[in-house]
Amino acid sequence: SSDVWEAVYQAGALPSGSDADGDLLSNAEEARAGTDPRDAQSRFAADTVRTDGGDIVLEWKSRPGKSYRVVRSG
Repeated sequence: SSDVWEAVYQAGALPSGSDADGDLLSNAEEARAGTDPRDAQSRFAADTVRTDGGDIVLEWKSRPGKSYRVVRSG
């Protein structure tokens, strides 16, 4: 996990495989997403999924210092 994330959320002592806030994301997944491991409302999720013509549009709240990649299949 990120040293900055651990410092921001005082998460250094949290086991990476545990889920401190019960949101079904492990603390390691929270670190990758840059979300608060103790707040179930702080999570990465698409806010909007819609179609626009022939395109699919995804919108989400991004986190500073994080990059995102959308992968499709089929």
